[in-house]
Amino acid sequence: MGGRAGGGASGGMGSGSRGSGLQRTLASFESSVRGLSYENSAIIDANGNIIEMSKGEEGRVGYDALLAIGKTVTHNHPSGGSLSQKDIMGAIQSNLTEVRAVTSSYTFSMKPSKSGWGVENSGQKGILLNGVRYNGVKLKPTSQMLKVQKAYKTAQSKVESRIKAYVSSSSDKKAASARAGSIKWHMVNKEFAKSMGYTYTATKVK
Repeated sequence: MGGRAGGGASGGMGSGSRGSGLQRTLASFESSVRGLSYENSAIIDANGNIIEMSKGEEGRVGYDALLAIGKTVTHNHPSGGSLSQKDIMGAIQSNLTEVRAVTSSYTFSMKPSKSGWGVENSGQKGILLNGVRYNGVKLKPTSQMLKVQKAYKTAQSKVESRIKAYVSSSSDKKAASARAGSIKWHMVNKEFAKSMGYTYTATKVK
């Protein structure tokens, strides 16, 4: 999933469910897309109104990064995996209150710390300065965004080292590699969130 700075809605505008509240709208939308074979996203405001719904492909869906500023973005992952690096960096660029990915078994979520994502100019100005392709030009990330990206790479390296050691010590390396690979990005996100003071959760569907 990725944001589009100034991009149009892919799939039209959703009318939402006015007055239902954010959690109720999240539950309704996520329930409808968990089992689909292609990605769908929704931008939802604090009152539970759907600002935009987009239909994507098996492993990709976009949303309007400017419309998403200060809101919640959720989408489904047919692959069954956790939030991707692109999901998280897009959330920071749009200063989202939360970014979510749902599968048939889990809901993955990441939220900023009480003081924010740690990128001073996240939001509209931040989108135009943090490496997003805007009007055909890819703009240079700010120093704050580069710091966040570095923290993510560090978390990834730490997890990959642990996985390598785990697989190496296992008697069934093929099975161990498959097990570790299935939760790699969950582990990376957990490590990254801890290093940045963000809140990351993986909640099993009841």
